[in-house]
Amino acid sequence: MNAFAKIRFFFIISLIGVVLFSCDPNEKLPPETFLEFVNYRIINDTAMNLKVRFQKGNGNLGLDDRDTNPPFVGKYRNNLFIHVLDKQPDGTYAPMRIPINNELWDTIIYSNRFPFLNTDPNSSVRGMIDIPIPGGDFEPMQKHSELGWVKFEVYLYDRDLIRSNTVISPEIQIK
Repeated sequence: MNAFAKIRFFFIISLIGVVLFSCDPNEKLPPETFLEFVNYRIINDTAMNLKVRFQKGNGNLGLDDRDTNPPFVGKYRNNLFIHVLDKQPDGTYAPMRIPINNELWDTIIYSNRFPFLNTDPNSSVRGMIDIPIPGGDFEPMQKHSELGWVKFEVYLYDRDLIRSNTVISPEIQIK
């Protein structure tokens, strides 16, 4: 979404700075990427941080700057996706919509590159992902949330383009 392109650099730098991982060639985990929502933190009512744990039974995870040719184009140019869901009057959650102009609306979906971990493809890998939602993005959520409650849906693709499980945050009050 163009309105949120400005955070791309900030997000990537923050993500790379906080991805902590460990590799153990003797640990046996399933080859699928498994995500688990850990927690969230609202910062001064103007920004937010989400924390997600990951594990994978092989090191086949992440993209680096050279991954720009097929299959890492189009839908798979980025591999980490965060959808913002807004609470509806009936208690269900739906993709949050914000106005682009007087006639068009768009949903809030962040897509970024989970960094290549450069691990042995036969090693298990696990760690944490810190996902910052800076004020420039948090404020439109506060403004356009119908009831002031959101959830975040997070998933990623590995290097074989296999989608992880999807994790959903608990309800988060944003206004």
